[in-house]
Amino acid sequence: MSFIRLSTFLYACAVAALAFPADSTIVARDDSSWTDDATFRSAILDTTNSYRSAHGASALTWDDTLASYALQHTQSCVFEHSGGLYGENLAAGYASASASVAAWGDEGAEYSCSNPGFSSATGHFTQLVWKSTTKVGCGRVDCNGSNGTPGWYLTCEYSPAGNIIGDNNQYFIDNVQC
Repeated sequence: MSFIRLSTFLYACAVAALAFPADSTIVARDDSSWTDDATFRSAILDTTNSYRSAHGASALTWDDTLASYALQHTQSCVFEHSGGLYGENLAAGYASASASVAAWGDEGAEYSCSNPGFSSATGHFTQLVWKSTTKVGCGRVDCNGSNGTPGWYLTCEYSPAGNIIGDNNQYFIDNVQC
């Protein structure tokens, strides 16, 4: 990845909106999609791939290296982007892993197909459905309010990264299907 593309991508990650539920009440902290590893992976992949299918993108596969990186970042309970080399979505305080991913996917209602490009209001969505992304790995920690992070904190890492800015938004035209 060239320095310009990398620095542009990192900037896009830094300005992306962070996902918290509209109602900040913490509920269902023992939901099995948070507490059971197999259920967690299944919830992430099923919900992610449902949105990807609806937008002409192939299904993602789980990647343990990405999951390990995501978990390492998440364990601090500091709700901020890692600044790493992967695409990254964050969420905290949702009742389930599926609800977290759905919040990212539902940003698609705000995406302008007639004016494609990066927006902090839709950055989670565009990463989620980015066609050239093939792998995902996620980590989660029950922060229970630690460092201001409510409930379960979720980080998902994507490779190759999406939200590539430049080339007159051609990357978005090619990778985000409406």
